[in-house]
Amino acid sequence: MPNRTTHRIYVVEDNQLLSEAYAFMLQAHDFVTECFITGGSFLASRWQPENAALLLDLCLPDMGGLEILAAVRMQAPTMPVIVVSSFGDVSTAVQAMKQGAVDFIEKPVDEAELIGTLRLALQQACDAGQASDEAALLATLTPRERQILDQLANGLSSKEIARQLGISPATVDVHRNRILGKLNLRTTPQAVSLLSRSR
Repeated sequence: MPNRTTHRIYVVEDNQLLSEAYAFMLQAHDFVTECFITGGSFLASRWQPENAALLLDLCLPDMGGLEILAAVRMQAPTMPVIVVSSFGDVSTAVQAMKQGAVDFIEKPVDEAELIGTLRLALQQACDAGQASDEAALLATLTPRERQILDQLANGLSSKEIARQLGISPATVDVHRNRILGKLNLRTTPQAVSLLSRSR
């Protein structure tokens, strides 16, 4: 997993003492925290979704939790949002899950559950971002380059690919070098591994 010190957790909780308790707990696990007591103050801040997650209380004095979640999703579709609710808010928490929250935790919050949920959500967001980046790289290949990469993934040599496609081995090697250049890789096995992950 990426270095946890790079992960920032935004805490939106109107209970000042509880907010401070969350911050203390999270910092003990090497997270960086920023705390807000209203949804409006969080949304007005210069929050950044990269390497970050949001811990969101559903009951706030100025805005509803679902309203905040909708605003966050408009700007950061993949940033993990974990909602915290009291027993009476469970139905609202379920609605939040339907709107893209990755999980909800009932108060009082269990430390191990919260930390485990945050780490898993951040890892999944990181993996999704990496997969998206790799898919974008593969999309830059021409149909012929993709065809040759597929054949390389099947274990064929340049000569065998050339024979199948009716081109010279030298032309296959030119395509192979272009493929590596577009994918920012040095070796054919790295390109094959990237293709395998994308599937």
